[in-house]
Amino acid sequence: MFKPKTIIDETLMISFLILIVISIEEFMSYFFGDGFFTLAWYQPLAIVLVSMISSLPSALLMVEKKITKREWHLRIVFHFLATLIIVLGGGYVFGWYDNSLKGIIMITIAFIVVYLCVWGGSLLLIRYEENMINSALEKIRDDD
Repeated sequence: MFKPKTIIDETLMISFLILIVISIEEFMSYFFGDGFFTLAWYQPLAIVLVSMISSLPSALLMVEKKITKREWHLRIVFHFLATLIIVLGGGYVFGWYDNSLKGIIMITIAFIVVYLCVWGGSLLLIRYEENMINSALEKIRDDD
C-alpha cells in the first residue's frame, strides 16, 4: 500500500542526513583542507527536491501481497540502484560533485551512508508506530 506519509518521512530524513553529510564534509575541508564553503541560494531547495524524488522508489517496497524472499531482495536491489541513479543525476544537475571518478565515488559513499541511515530510521519509525497501535489496541481491550 502506497503511503504518502512514508514518502514525506523519508524526504525529511534524507534531506536532514544530506545536510549532515555536507556539514561534516565542509567542516573537514575547512579545518584540514583548502576550503571555505558557501551554498548557492538554490541548493537547499535542490536537496529537498532530490530527496523527495529519491524517496519515490520506496513505493516499490510497500506491498500488501505476500512475496518471496528472492523477490523482496530484488526489490531492495532495484530500490538501491534507482535511488542511486536519482541522486547521481540530481548531483550532476545541481553540481554537487565534479565529473570525475573521484567525485562519483565520494557522492556514492555519502549516498550509501545516507541510504543505510534512512533504512535504520525507517525501521525505528515503523516499530514506534507498531508499538503505538498495539498499545491503543490493548487499551481498547482492557476497557471492554
